Amino acid sequence: MLESREVVALGTSKPRPITLGFCSATNKDLRALVASGALREDLFFRIATPAVTLPPLRNRPEEIAALVVAELARLGLTAHVSLVEECLFRPWPGNVRELLAELRAAAQTAHPEVRVLGRHLAATAGNMFSATAIPPEPPSEHVRKRMPQTVDDEWRARIEDALRASDGKVATAARSLGLHRTQLRRLIKRHGIEIEDDS
Repeated sequence: MLESREVVALGTSKPRPITLGFCSATNKDLRALVASGALREDLFFRIATPAVTLPPLRNRPEEIAALVVAELARLGLTAHVSLVEECLFRPWPGNVRELLAELRAAAQTAHPEVRVLGRHLAATAGNMFSATAIPPEPPSEHVRKRMPQTVDDEWRARIEDALRASDGKVATAARSLGLHRTQLRRLIKRHGIEIEDDS
């Protein structure tokens, strides 16, 4: 069908021409599948071009704010800046699908308020399966006085270790932490870490 653009209907013997548009998506390496014999080579060459590679959400943080605002607007709600900031801090291994699902959950938590705050986002949202899970929003000031800042201190230490190992290069340190460099710069600023090389 892909080759001839024709189909034979059930009960007939004469092929009928069709207009066909075909789109497929995968998170697998198709070339590797062809090489291993798991995917037919002729099928690969029929579907492989043109190809579009969509980077993970953590590599396009500039889209996160628009996605947050649009999804909450669809629910009749508004996003507080703290929510957008929290979303930018997290790697979102499940990409847009995970972000939207967690926003809907946060909206339920915020109910009956119409504005969704960063604290309404679950602590595991966006980093549940990540080895470099980013800590949730720091506790309020009156709680800070009664508890140690263990999580913040551990995260700060991880950032400093990564920067030291990369000779202060933010992009390299971000890769080692599984973050986008924009996310890491925000965390550096949040923790007041001084860096010499901001490349």
